[in-house]
Amino acid sequence: MKDGFDYDDFEEDEFAAEGFDYDPEDEFGESDDLLMEDYEDDWDGDGEDFELSDAIDGIDEFGFLKKAWRKIKRVAKKVAPIAKKLAPWAGRAIGMALGGPAGAAVGGKLGSFVGNLEDEEDFYGYEEAEDEIDSEDEMDAIADFPPDAEDEEAAENMAHVASKTKKPAEAGALAAASAATLASKAPPKVKKVMPVVSAASSNVAQVMTKAPNANVLKKTLPTIQKRTIATLTKKAAKGKTVTPATAKRVMAKQAMKVLKSPKQIAKALAKNETKRRSLNKKAVMRAERFY
Repeated sequence: MKDGFDYDDFEEDEFAAEGFDYDPEDEFGESDDLLMEDYEDDWDGDGEDFELSDAIDGIDEFGFLKKAWRKIKRVAKKVAPIAKKLAPWAGRAIGMALGGPAGAAVGGKLGSFVGNLEDEEDFYGYEEAEDEIDSEDEMDAIADFPPDAEDEEAAENMAHVASKTKKPAEAGALAAASAATLASKAPPKVKKVMPVVSAASSNVAQVMTKAPNANVLKKTLPTIQKRTIATLTKKAAKGKTVTPATAKRVMAKQAMKVLKSPKQIAKALAKNETKRRSLNKKAVMRAERFY
């Protein structure tokens, strides 16, 4: 990766989750026997629990999620400690996107900022300059500015493919393309800063590829990207200035919100699986018309 980001700083043992054996080649399953398997909830986390209702928001078009939820939830809980440790690295990687030497300094600041935020209360209590304040309605703007359905399916499929590769450059290219796809119908102000969002996405995907046991987290990138684009769109709609620095700050915060919450990780994984399957189902249905 560019701008002085050193993969050698990783210590592999730091990212090893005890008993976590997720295989990036493994799917959440197709058969009812596999999907309904009763997984033991043996995660030694902070006690946070969440139900299927936390993930359902109109994404279960083909009835997949209800069957696979236990496994998705288990994977999210197992990978949560890795994601939490990875969050500062993600913030640093985002800050260094297209930044040159100055970007490295910003990246370190963002990484420290993200690393020190333990919960949503701390997140919103952080003191910012007036022009850096991201209001709660802006950070939750995805409901007001949802992505195009077909763009979302394509982006989630790219993330799925990225989760299977062990080559950082390939994962980075797919993550950058995912961000660009999701912003296809964004307003001009947002499109102007998409190169930095795409570059930041590439950096984070490469970090996730390098960190042991973190491949599955690449499936959370479209959720982070969608929330970032929606927040920037909300700002543009309010007449606020949207700069590359704004984009990096917002994306770092959205990455923190996802990577530090097992619930949000599970929801992102569920979204990825259902949207990818929706795309595949539509492709099969189109193909069947020719027979």
